[in-house]
Amino acid sequence: MLFTNLTKSPSKVLLLCAACTSILLTESLIEFIYLTIIRQFDLESGTEWWKQPSHGIVDRGDGYPETYTIPLDTVRLDVEESVHYMPEALQDWELLQAKASGSGYVRLGDSFRGFSLPMLHQMHCVDILREAVLTGNSVTTEHKEHCINYIRQWILCRADMTLERGDFAKRDFRLDREGASHKCRDWRSVYSSLESNWNTWVTYWQEHKLWQNYTGDSA
Repeated sequence: MLFTNLTKSPSKVLLLCAACTSILLTESLIEFIYLTIIRQFDLESGTEWWKQPSHGIVDRGDGYPETYTIPLDTVRLDVEESVHYMPEALQDWELLQAKASGSGYVRLGDSFRGFSLPMLHQMHCVDILREAVLTGNSVTTEHKEHCINYIRQWILCRADMTLERGDFAKRDFRLDREGASHKCRDWRSVYSSLESNWNTWVTYWQEHKLWQNYTGDSA
């Protein structure tokens, strides 16, 4: 009956077609807005932050950027076994920690507010767990729990999907030392930027004689 009535009135057919077209266009527009704007915002406000977005001016409302944005090239890293950085190799770990000027903190803004960088925080936690393995009870339980959870969450955040061949426990590392190859961000640039940032802070500290404001431990 509906089809018969429509065929008798071409204008109704045109109106129905126009309505259907309008609905389809509206759905397409909504999908476009979601994919290009809303979905992108969701990614940038969540796990995609680790990709270091170029818009470093975005802040949490405190006037400071969300990320410490510096130019980082891409480098290749072949995961392999090493005679270095064993739990008992204290000198190796001390030298590694010494690379991080300012203990892995950067100072930003006119007030030189300090911020830690996750890369160095993670490295610190690896060293803490190394010390816990080596010395037993010298590391507090709270510190160990924090570091285990911190590293666990970063592993989940990265979700590395590189395919690793074979069982590392069954390889002859004298003949087959290397594992998977990864495309990484150049960590050397991070250390270099840390050094530059630290030197800027030290210069300011010296020029303004800030040590005069330091009272030390009054206890």
